[in-house]
Amino acid sequence: MVTNMEAIKVKILNTVPNFIQRLSWVFAGEGAARVTRLLTAIVLARYLTPLEFGFAALVLSVDEIIKVITRNGIGQKIIQCKESQLDSVCHRAYQLNWFIHLFLFVTQLLLAKPLAIIFGYPELQGLLSVLAFTYLIYPLAMVQVNLIQRNQDMKKTGVFFAAQVGTDNLLTAIFALLGMGVWSIILPKLIVAPLWVVLYRRSHIWRFNPETHKCAWSDIVQYSLDVFGVELLKTVRQQADRILIGFLLGLDALGIYYFAVNAGSGMSMALIKAYTTVMLPDVCHQAKKLKSIARCDWVALYFNALKRFSWFVMPLILLQLIAAPWYVPVIFGEQWAHAIPVLMVLCAAMLFQGIIDTGSQILRASGQTQKDLFFSVTFTAAFFFSIGVGYSLSSTSDSRLFLIALATLLNTFMFAVIHIFLVKNAMSELFKQKVNSQILPTNA
Repeated sequence: MVTNMEAIKVKILNTVPNFIQRLSWVFAGEGAARVTRLLTAIVLARYLTPLEFGFAALVLSVDEIIKVITRNGIGQKIIQCKESQLDSVCHRAYQLNWFIHLFLFVTQLLLAKPLAIIFGYPELQGLLSVLAFTYLIYPLAMVQVNLIQRNQDMKKTGVFFAAQVGTDNLLTAIFALLGMGVWSIILPKLIVAPLWVVLYRRSHIWRFNPETHKCAWSDIVQYSLDVFGVELLKTVRQQADRILIGFLLGLDALGIYYFAVNAGSGMSMALIKAYTTVMLPDVCHQAKKLKSIARCDWVALYFNALKRFSWFVMPLILLQLIAAPWYVPVIFGEQWAHAIPVLMVLCAAMLFQGIIDTGSQILRASGQTQKDLFFSVTFTAAFFFSIGVGYSLSSTSDSRLFLIALATLLNTFMFAVIHIFLVKNAMSELFKQKVNSQILPTNA
């Protein structure tokens, strides 16, 4: 006789072929985007100086820190919610998206000039002001994006991502060849925003109806605040290191670091993001199916997700890390060879960051977002401490840059191990709660 646990494992394993198919579409979209990004990186490496790279990194880092409010968990609530709640959640999410993006538009316009004065670059005001107008475009299709992901239609997700990023990259390369400098990186992001909206609105027919019942604000806010906190801290970690390096070591060192991210760990981060994009709706879908069985084994779902990450993502990151000494000088030029050690260390850190991100998605799918936030706070504090340690271990700029990268690698490894135990314990506790809630009524 087949037990409930065996039935659960069979259901989980039977989803692997479909998961591979969906993941393949997202990876294909990412691969197509990476081809254009590689061409763009080659052009930028040959036509922009390290100082110009540093300036671009500063502009994009400031923009990303402001933009983090858009990564607030509202879209993930659309993916995670019950079918009976879907329409009301979508309509409330649409309103919240517009409120948030209008706020960000005004905020970035108001901060552009003060930030330009603080950093001592007058050009920063114009660049940030132009980027602010994207906030008036994206809310038009954000609900459609999340509905497509909820439906696990990763073919559209992959194709549309390739179209958006590919257009952005090709325009960047063209503008760089035309001698537009930093504007070649900034201007395409405004141009491609309407393309993104048109693609998603035409592919999924959903329109806001003011008369439709909307869920309570708290139904979304309670979930999204924890997710927002995690995403905020993640963005701080991803961007603050660049700002600190620029402040402590200068824009030349920042240019080297930014190149290492752009040509190395940035690709690894994109692979991890592609994986988690497919993984979250897949886990949510499986959890809803498994509720028809006596016990939904979240621990099995978690380790299954880790196994898939080790199969499909880790080998690609390792391949990139090992090939770095060859492809960097050949593709980008010998002048960037000195960035290879930093690039390799940052890629290695992505192996463990992927483990953390996988566990984070499991916590969100199961509604354990507070535990995710608590871990992220601790991880971020240790991250800044590791940067300080790396900086203090040497007195030269080049060695400090490498030691900072190495310290963040060791910190990420340590917290990846901690995160595995945290998520496993959280899922085990959730499993026990579900079992007890089913046994107690029977005993009564």
